[in-house]
Amino acid sequence: MEIVIDVDRAIPSFARFWLGLEVVELVARIRQAVDDGKLADGAALPSARQLAADLELDSDTVAKAYRLLQADNVLRIDVFGRVFVHVGAASVDRSRGLTVR
Repeated sequence: MEIVIDVDRAIPSFARFWLGLEVVELVARIRQAVDDGKLADGAALPSARQLAADLELDSDTVAKAYRLLQADNVLRIDVFGRVFVHVGAASVDRSRGLTVR
């Protein structure tokens, strides 16, 4: 899986302030990969620590992004901390900001 963090991308200022630019960008990139089918349902993602090392980010940044995606039913984190794309992940109507199940 290839993820590129683009810190020059236009991101609302409230999101930058509350979440951090890298978190918002990482969430957007993972969500886009799921939406595009590059990450299939049930696909395993690297641990937060491993992905952070690969992207040269803080592991707390990746963990926060994973938790946000888990809360949005895009990812599932099991009791051992393994991260998977959620089978039957909810689709999101971004024009209205609604989650469609």
